[in-house]
Amino acid sequence: MSHVYPRLPTSVARRIATDIIDSQLTPESAQDLVALSHPRAAPIATGGTPVTGKHLAQVREHVLQSINGIGRRASSLDIDLALGEALHTTLQCSRADSGSDGVWNFLTLVLLPDVALRRFPNPKMARLVGAGPRSVLRRTWLRHDVLGDLLSAGSGRLQEDELVGLTERTSMLRNRALVRAVAKEALRREDRTTEWSREFFKRVRWSTGPLLLEILPPDDLAHHVRAIADSVGGVGSTPTVDAEDPDVAHDGRQGPTVSTPTRVIPEIDLRQLTIAATVIRKYTKAHQMSAEQAEAELREMIDDFQGECNRWRNRNGRESVGRDQFSLQMSPDRSMFIGYSAGTSGLTWREHKLRYGR
Repeated sequence: MSHVYPRLPTSVARRIATDIIDSQLTPESAQDLVALSHPRAAPIATGGTPVTGKHLAQVREHVLQSINGIGRRASSLDIDLALGEALHTTLQCSRADSGSDGVWNFLTLVLLPDVALRRFPNPKMARLVGAGPRSVLRRTWLRHDVLGDLLSAGSGRLQEDELVGLTERTSMLRNRALVRAVAKEALRREDRTTEWSREFFKRVRWSTGPLLLEILPPDDLAHHVRAIADSVGGVGSTPTVDAEDPDVAHDGRQGPTVSTPTRVIPEIDLRQLTIAATVIRKYTKAHQMSAEQAEAELREMIDDFQGECNRWRNRNGRESVGRDQFSLQMSPDRSMFIGYSAGTSGLTWREHKLRYGR
């Protein structure tokens, strides 16, 4: 059964967090702030059974037992693992609450302020307020919610930089099956370096723009991710662990039906594209600049884009090139480009036709 937790308004949370930061409280002194309720915090009116004070006390007790059990000399990663598991096991919150700023404000600043300061003794505001990727408590809960048993798998366990790349990038996190597939593939390569993982994750993110990975079955998704991992050179390019994934059917197939992007320089000159007027207008409005400035900036991005991209052929016969969330499709007769899902400073382009040549 999921519980509905109190929500502390962000305005109130900011005042409390400011006092904590300005007073330079320690984990010990922050215990004076601990409470099971707050006069300005209340659960959402609909959606489930409001959590009781008894359950909140149990959550706190379990969290303290978990982090105290690993010792004072534990690494930050060990604290995060213990904290995330304890929160995920005891909170049993609804999906709505798990993404609520107010809920994490309450948990961080009312129920567990001393725990938050133990993990980050000199916190910034983003560590204490909200449900963002830097939230001291939610980030650990989210990692456990997505990765679970993979967090403590073997001697080559995922490190902090890798966890950030897996759980704090929207293009990855929106597809949890993809995150788990990438984590499993990384764990197969115990000698991997940080640089190898960074490049591997980057290439996976590239593939999320042009390919609809959400529709792939687990075995195809695993093959797709493995092909990308194999394309990354350096230490970590060769698997050191070859354990079978119980979530994936091993039927001897050579790979998924979609091809894996490979970084190449495209044969065409992207600088010759004619940018659609609607794209320029939207960019002008979004960035408050003249149309001439907007077009110049867009062309500069296309110019930068040209030398560092992927190329593939999709199912409808179009050749495509792309980088990150910016991708262009070329029709089979090479006469037209169709730009789509090109995220640039918060601006998304959808189905704008860009003709080749002026």
